[in-house]
Amino acid sequence: MTSHKTLDSPEAYAIAWITAHPIEMVAAEAMLDEEHTAPTGFTRHQTDANIYLRPPAVLLNALTSIQSDHERKCSKVPYFLQEMIEKNPSYAHQGFDNDRLFKPSCDHVLGPDCRGCDTADEIQRDRRDTTNPDIHYGTIVSGKTPVKYAITHDQIAANLGDDCLCFEMEAAGLMNHFPCLVIRGICDYADSHKNHQWQRYASATAAAYTKELLAYMPTAEVQETKRALEGLQSG
Repeated sequence: MTSHKTLDSPEAYAIAWITAHPIEMVAAEAMLDEEHTAPTGFTRHQTDANIYLRPPAVLLNALTSIQSDHERKCSKVPYFLQEMIEKNPSYAHQGFDNDRLFKPSCDHVLGPDCRGCDTADEIQRDRRDTTNPDIHYGTIVSGKTPVKYAITHDQIAANLGDDCLCFEMEAAGLMNHFPCLVIRGICDYADSHKNHQWQRYASATAAAYTKELLAYMPTAEVQETKRALEGLQSG
């Protein structure tokens, strides 16, 4: 953050970046160049029950462009992450030794970590040669109930197909109110071994990708796109 100021009107903003968790908000704010107080004339608006299923075209086009570019050249996500972690060390990668995956039949032994879990049930995997995050594109399953057992998430994924990437709660119902794109960092395996150790790093990766994606959205097209509030009021 390099400055604090107040704009004259909410209409001065063309993009809304929504975070569902305080940790995610810290990660998002760390990616911004300026910090603003609420604009003059800002008021909270009520939502309606309209359903909007697809993100705006400008966002979908940006998504296609960034995917194409990442096939040819490196993502800027690692660079943005490093910049942020220098200012917020607690959002750093938590180390491969703390990335443990157990068989679906292995339930977590009570405790804040997995030191008491049977190592014979741990799935051994080849260690990655970098801590740079992989970027995946596909279905994000949103719901009001947390998925705490591997067998449960395997069943849900089987019904949805291989395109299913992760499970989350905070964005559940968000697209029922206005067109948007859900971007998530993955912090656990949606099983009984889940804990909060990777939550900050996952939030940082999602924020870094969002920052890179926004650069692919032409200002002119963003200004011509219907605002979320207009969509809510036009139902």
